[in-house]
Amino acid sequence: MIKLSTYPLALAFLAFGMAADARDLNIAAGATYTITAAETDLVLDSLAVGDNARITFADGVEQWRLTVKRAVIGRGVTIDGRGSNGANGRDGISAEGVADECENGLPGQPGSGGLNGGDAVAIDLQLGIAAIGSLNVLAGGGSGGIGGAGGNGQNGGPPGYCRGGDGGAGGPGGAGGNGGRGANVAVNYWAVGEAPAAGSYDRQIKVLVEGGSAGDGGVGGVGGKGAEGAYRKGPGARRWLAAGDNGVNGNNGAGGEQGRDGQLRVQQSLQQRIGAMVREATAQQTPAAAQNRSAPDIAELMRRIEALERRVRQLEQ
Repeated sequence: MIKLSTYPLALAFLAFGMAADARDLNIAAGATYTITAAETDLVLDSLAVGDNARITFADGVEQWRLTVKRAVIGRGVTIDGRGSNGANGRDGISAEGVADECENGLPGQPGSGGLNGGDAVAIDLQLGIAAIGSLNVLAGGGSGGIGGAGGNGQNGGPPGYCRGGDGGAGGPGGAGGNGGRGANVAVNYWAVGEAPAAGSYDRQIKVLVEGGSAGDGGVGGVGGKGAEGAYRKGPGARRWLAAGDNGVNGNNGAGGEQGRDGQLRVQQSLQQRIGAMVREATAQQTPAAAQNRSAPDIAELMRRIEALERRVRQLEQ
């Protein structure tokens, strides 16, 4: 049996996925499991996720790294790290009714701006896959909120011994919120146990990292109506009192900006696949045979694996 304290290279190679808090996690079909702030770097010996189960994230979790030695993933499994949608802005208050005699109407109040969409959770998955149905990783930014509409202006006051009042201006619409940023997602996987070669897993793992959509600006409020003109009796003759002008409509709010897309990488980890095979073979050896494996042998194996993985990356570019 190999003594890990004697062979540091063997320790680095064989200890993948092992940690003091390594454990098993089972999520039942249709259930939801929420990742807390204490689980942002989660190391598991095994993970079993039933069909249509969901993994979500508590408020304040910005990134998640999951390392699993053996994962069994059902159909329709979702990891939902999307950013929250921004709240819509509040509509401005309208100036109701009619102004006093000869007075101009009051303006409508501006609408408030929509809030920005939340950023998605950055996700890093290191998965030794024993079986998989389908996995959806959602890491898009939240949509920006829509700006609030501007309030309507008040109607102008009627003429007395003066011209009619102008209508109040409509309030401007609030600005739309910006879309949240899509997160970076990395999925490195390899087949373990009786699982088939992992070349087809790219079709079973879907990742979305789009930035959130921009919120539209709020519509400007409608200007109040000017008072109508009228004749008024004066000393000796009637006098015409001019009408007030209609109030101008408020400007529409500016739209927000589209959120930035995240980056994604989904790939098979050749080194971890070979490492898993070596660990499985080592576990099946007799203690005497395992004890005969020398540190130089392990170092040479590591060197060859790293060289092979570099070659694969060059071919993929």
